[in-house]
Amino acid sequence: MAIILTVQGKGSITDGDVFIFPTDEELTGDDINAFITANDDLAKNKYLPAKKMYLGQHQIIDDAKKDHGPDNRLVGNLAHYIVDTYNGFYIGIPPKITLDNTQDNTVLQEWNDTNSVQDKLSEISKQAAIYGRALAFLYQDEDSKTCIAYSSPINSFIVYDDTVA
Repeated sequence: MAIILTVQGKGSITDGDVFIFPTDEELTGDDINAFITANDDLAKNKYLPAKKMYLGQHQIIDDAKKDHGPDNRLVGNLAHYIVDTYNGFYIGIPPKITLDNTQDNTVLQEWNDTNSVQDKLSEISKQAAIYGRALAFLYQDEDSKTCIAYSSPINSFIVYDDTVA
């Protein structure tokens, strides 16, 4: 794990864009703001260009028009094709998530259906293919029911501690 950037404060970012913070230090508001700024920079320089490429908004579309002759601009959106094809092969047949106990399995399947887990896994897979990472989290809603959600790395990030675990 090579650290290539020290974030203002005590945090750092590895060469894989992983945010690290020392276990023995207290995470302050300034440290969080520094990580937010670093993630905004990653979004601007890495994630948003990748999203534009996937959406077919290639640079050639924005280039200045030619002074003379035909201005034939074609975009063969290979990025979109590759991501969607990979996603179809990777998660086209949804994984079976089951438990051995029949009663527990029934509850799990109801939870999977209620939370549209298969659809969320598909979106998480697509985001991982576009951005190189995807974030999913479990949370408790207002009725104390466990839910699952995903978030684009443009809008969210995880800060890991600096231990091996």
